[in-house]
Amino acid sequence: MSQSDRRRILLHIGLQHTGARAIQAMLAHNRERLVGQGVRPVIFDHGGWPLVYMFATPDRRLEGGDPRFRRLWGERRRGARPAAVAAARRELDAALDDPHAHTVILSCELLAEQLRSREVKALARRLQEAGEVSVLGYLREPGAYAQAAAETRLREGVSLRMLKRTPPQPGYRKSLLKFIRHFGQAAVELRPHHPRRLVGGRVLDDFESACGFAPGTLERPTAPLPDTRLSRAAALLLDIRNRLIGWRRPGRAIRFPPMLTRPLAELLPGRAFRLGTETRREARRRSRRDMVWLGEALGRRPFPAGRGPALPPRPRAPGG
Repeated sequence: MSQSDRRRILLHIGLQHTGARAIQAMLAHNRERLVGQGVRPVIFDHGGWPLVYMFATPDRRLEGGDPRFRRLWGERRRGARPAAVAAARRELDAALDDPHAHTVILSCELLAEQLRSREVKALARRLQEAGEVSVLGYLREPGAYAQAAAETRLREGVSLRMLKRTPPQPGYRKSLLKFIRHFGQAAVELRPHHPRRLVGGRVLDDFESACGFAPGTLERPTAPLPDTRLSRAAALLLDIRNRLIGWRRPGRAIRFPPMLTRPLAELLPGRAFRLGTETRREARRRSRRDMVWLGEALGRRPFPAGRGPALPPRPRAPGG
């Protein structure tokens, strides 16, 4: 294959709370149409964990062992199984070696947060052997990220008191610098997840544009994704659970009781849970260095001035 005919590979690193699952649902919905056009979409199951474990190597120097390889449960446990990792490897190799595919789109949720620098280097080497690679990632404004991440942390066993003490931070420099280093600055495109920065104001329209498709090429899935946002009552219920069960080890709370607390919390109706203004302001303050680095990487201010977009109203339960 000549240099001009090299396969194009788009690696979508789905940073948390940036619409990665909606993008993957759209790719899955259009899989047959894309394959017929010579575009091979690859979506990794189990939250992307099989691809993480494919390239991750345990670091025995860490005290207590590598946290990615101990106390596995849920999607992480299923993604760590040898059969799941082998299936992901076969799917990746088949896509990269497909002679009929001129474009390969890889979408994975957890690469930026979970892979270390040497593992990103191994991933870059494997992809660059197969074609010209471009990396795409979406970024949330720190205050909006803290709001979305707080709901995830509550489900994982962290109490509201701990969230107020140390608000979630995106940590973009730590997550993305290794991709810029090993794929090259020109190959990595970072797009702010903000209506004023996205093409069409929506992440699906923007992703369609980033792939080089004309507007309307990809059909949107008819079945909407489940609304996983928490109500205020659900957040308080999870907070009580976390303080009673997970005050010493937050990891215990996520598994007790899995058949009751988590589904009940997600179904409780009421006003949407919101972090306090001071907590979001503290998240922005702690992320100031990250924003300076991000502005230098983008060559402009990452996000528009002012507050981030308001959350859409939470749908009320039937009869509520």
